[in-house]
Amino acid sequence: MDPSSSRSVFDSPQSGARALCADPDYPRFQDLAAAYVQLWVNETAASPETIVEWLATYQDKNKHDDEIRETCQRWDNLSNESDRDRDLQGLVASLFSCPGPGVRAPVWHLDREGDPPVLMTMARLAKCANWDDISNIQFLASWAACRPEAALLVDAKFDAEVKAGNFNASARASLKLDFEVLKARIALLDTALEKQAASDPALRAVLIDAPAKAWKEWQAGYQAHRAEVDAARAYEEVWFGNSKSAKRGCLAKAQESFASYVRSKPWQSVDDMAAIATDPIGGILAEYLRQCLVAEGDAQGEAMITALIGSGMPRRGPRFAVAIGMRAALAEVMSDRERFAIQPDFIDIPMGGDVVGSGFSYRMRADYSGVVSKVEPKGDRLIVSFKAERWSEDERECIETNKIIGWRPDGTPMYRQNCRYTGKKVQRESQAYAFHLPKELAGGIKPGVFVEYSTGSEYTDKIFNGVAVHVWADNQKKKLVAAYGVLAP
Repeated sequence: MDPSSSRSVFDSPQSGARALCADPDYPRFQDLAAAYVQLWVNETAASPETIVEWLATYQDKNKHDDEIRETCQRWDNLSNESDRDRDLQGLVASLFSCPGPGVRAPVWHLDREGDPPVLMTMARLAKCANWDDISNIQFLASWAACRPEAALLVDAKFDAEVKAGNFNASARASLKLDFEVLKARIALLDTALEKQAASDPALRAVLIDAPAKAWKEWQAGYQAHRAEVDAARAYEEVWFGNSKSAKRGCLAKAQESFASYVRSKPWQSVDDMAAIATDPIGGILAEYLRQCLVAEGDAQGEAMITALIGSGMPRRGPRFAVAIGMRAALAEVMSDRERFAIQPDFIDIPMGGDVVGSGFSYRMRADYSGVVSKVEPKGDRLIVSFKAERWSEDERECIETNKIIGWRPDGTPMYRQNCRYTGKKVQRESQAYAFHLPKELAGGIKPGVFVEYSTGSEYTDKIFNGVAVHVWADNQKKKLVAAYGVLAP
């Protein structure tokens, strides 16, 4: 190729490949071939050896194209695989621009693991880094959320994965070139990011410090609760499997894992309990419990935990944690500044999965309440009956605090409320009907306690299926006994 040509060096690799091997014993010709290779090195920042290996696969372009098509055939028959497997395999297929399976929620599935296979991380970061103007602050903010993952692009792991993948020569050369190009691109992005951050300490706090801190804190939380999280992840493998029967029989273990974690921290209010249940680790264990309730066919239990998850921030793994951490850091800056270079919508919070938190405090509505008169076992469930009575309770009023619990769709923050008793009495009347619920979700229910609960449409022998949302010591609701099936510590 003529170096003075206005055409990109990417336009004709096959002609360059032929030139490299045309006359290996003629020094002048090989000097020209070396200059051509250097053009590619300058364009891609890949090593000369990688460029030569890649160009060599183009000596026979038909063979090269056939080998790439052969590689793509790996992902032709994934219709019987789980959504998770299709999404993750779709990431790898995208490295070769294969049609591949449809990808629905790749970051959700990828983020289950702190350190997934390198090829999957490579595909994820290739999308993160795909932007023409690296000085654009919106792009740099988006890249900053991906930046901690760059440390996972380890050469030795990449080489081992490619070798284990048994790829053909064209696929291997293509992956190697793309890997080196991506790492060079990341170096440029990091330089641009550091330059932007140096202009304003607040930019550094959001773009550099917050992502690193969130990633590190998530990893520390995982190590502290590794057994519980790994058990939840192990069940998720079963959950995405093809056997319905294998998914059942999980409720006791899932509830115990969730409840033990929530009870390991102090709380005395429903709000405090919900904050723990939807923190970075609690959110994972809540999702484990939710999946199990779906498998067991308990619609009311599922609805309760789904609402609980939805009241918190989106939780999954370190990638979700980074986005949330950046949003929190940005909210702190914007609470003081009238103008700032970064806007909330510059930082995408990953979505996906069946349920993710949204930060909107809707939680589970308790439609009924009453003082328990009797608790009777029936198989693996309990039947809860109530007294018919009237009572008065203290009126409460609530005001907003400056503690951010989420963001509205327009990016404005939502604040937690503080509630206090007004000193007035409110008259209440109980119309409670008996309901049944799983034993595992019946924490704190016994005669004399006051239960706020919700029921479903299933109605057998005048008893609804239901779930206890809150359990109080009495109908004055001053001492919380349990919430969402978990005993107060």
